[in-house]
Amino acid sequence: MGATKKEGGKQKAKPDTHFGRECRFHLILPLLVFVLSMTQASIQRKFMLPSRYYDGTVLIKAIESDTVHIFQKAVFPSLTYLMSFSYLVIYICAIILTALVLAYYRQTILFKRFALMFSLNYLIAFPFFMLFHVSIAGASLQNVQPLLYEQFPRIYSIITDIDPLDNCFPSLHVAMVLSAFFDYARNQFQTL
Repeated sequence: MGATKKEGGKQKAKPDTHFGRECRFHLILPLLVFVLSMTQASIQRKFMLPSRYYDGTVLIKAIESDTVHIFQKAVFPSLTYLMSFSYLVIYICAIILTALVLAYYRQTILFKRFALMFSLNYLIAFPFFMLFHVSIAGASLQNVQPLLYEQFPRIYSIITDIDPLDNCFPSLHVAMVLSAFFDYARNQFQTL
C-alpha cells in the first residue's frame, strides 16, 4: 500500500497521509496531555509534599457559600443514574468522538482547533491541580452528599486510582464548554 497514487502522470499524496502529516503535532499533543492527566495522581503522590501546595477548599467554599446543596433538594435514584451516566460516559465520549469524527472527515482546521483547545485547557489547569488543591463538594460541604460515589462504590475506587478528588478548580468540564462556546461565538462574529 503506497502513500501516493498516480493521477495524470503526477504523484498525488493520499488525503490520509496529508492529514497525518499536517496534524502530527495536533495528534501527539492531546495524547501526551491525556497521559499526563492519567499520571497526575501518581505525580502528586511522588513529588508533591503537602507543604508545597495550598488547600484552596476554604477559599472556594467562601465564594460558593453553601449554595451547592440546593441542587440536591430533589434527589432521585433515577436522576443520580442519569447524571452519573452523563458525567462519566457522555462527556468523555463527546470529547473522544469529536476528535475521531473530525479526524475521520479530515477536517484539518477544526481538528487542530479542537486539539489545541483540549490540550491548553488541561495544561493551563495542571499547575492549579498540583499547587492549589480544592476538594470535591461532597467531601468538603456538610450539606452535600457525594451521590455518585455513594451509589457506585466501585466507580469511586476506579476514579480515585487516577484522580485524587482534590482538583476541582478550575473545572475542566466548564472550561471545555466555555472554550467551545467562545470559539463558536468568535466564528459567528467573524462571519458578520
